[in-house]
Amino acid sequence: MVMEEDTDIKLKTRFLGQVLVLYARPPLQLESFFSLLKEACQQPSSHAITVKWIDEDGDPVSIDSQRELDEAVRILQQSGDAELNIHVFLGQPALPGLPCEGED
Repeated sequence: MVMEEDTDIKLKTRFLGQVLVLYARPPLQLESFFSLLKEACQQPSSHAITVKWIDEDGDPVSIDSQRELDEAVRILQQSGDAELNIHVFLGQPALPGLPCEGED
């Protein structure tokens, strides 16, 4: 696990009822971001996961691309929030836009 430094982004990560606090040094790259989450959630690198962040309105927003990850970080920094709230789910939803299994 990465130790916190002043420039690190705090990732409050929820997975299967657990809350994990992770730190990642910007700029975040999608591949290493997903690897960090899979390692923290003890999931093999070959397993598919769905990652969502909670926006300023409390809505879950999928992170499927570098652009979406960059936007989440930009909004976090713009808002001055202390952490990026992340939810990790196993697998993929049946269709894009549908909730993941275990998502409220």
